[in-house]
Amino acid sequence: MKKCFKEEFSWNQYFTKKRRKLESLGRFLKTLTQKEKVKSNITYTLNRIENGVAEVSVTGNIPAKSNKQTQNGITMTMSVEGSQNGTLKIDENSGWVLSSKMNIKTTNKQTMTDGKRTETMIAVSESTVSVN
Repeated sequence: MKKCFKEEFSWNQYFTKKRRKLESLGRFLKTLTQKEKVKSNITYTLNRIENGVAEVSVTGNIPAKSNKQTQNGITMTMSVEGSQNGTLKIDENSGWVLSSKMNIKTTNKQTMTDGKRTETMIAVSESTVSVN
């Protein structure tokens, strides 16, 4: 829970500082973040402002990132990639997120090989996160 509050507070500070760049409709702001060696590209686009509420669409991706390790003659490769899209509704004066709905899709792939045989496991996760 503490991590969620910390991320929300950091987003609010970030948006409050950058919102001047989003003042006109259709303007967008691109960010590149890195958490635990995984980079993500996110684009925020201002769709409309109505009654002091800014509606911002969010699209982004996590480019494929892989890691390979060999131990006892077995090579294991793991990769992850993903995408997200959704909408944020933000109080124009304070920068606080009033509501959001984000769709997130990640694909994790793990391959193991001994040079003769290869096994691959793929896990696809789709989730929707809503804040009201």
